[in-house]
Amino acid sequence: MSVRDQERRERELTRRMEEAQRKADRHVGGRILAQQEQADRRADEVVRRIEKGDVRPRSLPGKRKDSVESAPSAESAESTASTPSS
Repeated sequence: MSVRDQERRERELTRRMEEAQRKADRHVGGRILAQQEQADRRADEVVRRIEKGDVRPRSLPGKRKDSVESAPSAESAESTASTPSS
């Protein structure tokens, strides 16, 4: 195989790889941009809520109507180290 043939094959292989990479970038790129736009919208909404006070703060967990009463804590068992040995 001549040097020219080798160079031609190498250029063709490089072109195919670059084409496949561009195709993959186009396929993934649209989703990445959509995710970035959604994140930007959410961030803008949070800033707007903070600046304008559009949102009511949530009450503390113990003060909410839907909170469950906490169970009483169990009494601790007596330690064997504190009992006198016979």
